[in-house]
Amino acid sequence: MNDAQQQQPIAQARFVTGSTLRHVMFMTATGALGLMSMFLVDLLDLIYLSLLNKTEVTAAIGYAGIISFANLSISIGTGIAAAALVARNIGARNPARAREYAGSTLLFTLIVTALFSSIMALSADWLLGLLGAKGEALRLAKLFLWTLVPGFIMLGGAVCCSFTLRGLGDAKRAMYITLVAAVVTAIIDPIFIFTFGLGIQGAAIANVIADAAAFAVGLHGLIVVHKFLPRLGFAALKRDFGAISGIAL
Repeated sequence: MNDAQQQQPIAQARFVTGSTLRHVMFMTATGALGLMSMFLVDLLDLIYLSLLNKTEVTAAIGYAGIISFANLSISIGTGIAAAALVARNIGARNPARAREYAGSTLLFTLIVTALFSSIMALSADWLLGLLGAKGEALRLAKLFLWTLVPGFIMLGGAVCCSFTLRGLGDAKRAMYITLVAAVVTAIIDPIFIFTFGLGIQGAAIANVIADAAAFAVGLHGLIVVHKFLPRLGFAALKRDFGAISGIAL
């Protein structure tokens, strides 16, 4: 029995019946809350680190935050591709193809964010220099970014899972993914920053843990709840690359 037979998708086209206004309002409200919670993570970092009363730390998180935002933007772009392709095929009563796109888009996201993270890590000096970072602020910003590299990849995966769930019409569970990241950050950020005395690196470690938790919630929603994520493979990605990149770019 192959993978597709073992794990048949359970999906219904939720957006082709019922009130269009209700669909739009519900998806917009949950999407807005989810996006705000992602930005809340950065705000919490800034609030906690500002309590250290060190100008260099505050400046460093500002410089690093700009580059982190670029990764979030990339993740949202690939996530939109996932939502569009999944929802379109479910609406066309082709859940098997929607499921294939879910897997291909997640693999696409993980590869793209891994490449971005590698480029960012290797060119951190140059990128931060362009933004005007110097001295201790430059050193701390690099430390934050280098520590955050695994988190960039997991954040991309979490966002992709969130958008895929939105394509399935499961807006609440999609919102929970990003809310989990904010809640975990709020709880463990001060522990790593103040209790462990790690400062800005502690904030980065807390972010990585929060991103891992969010990604785990997303995978649970797709694999366990909806049974919608197929085995990831490069052959499927090659087949779907044009459709994914056409939307994501």
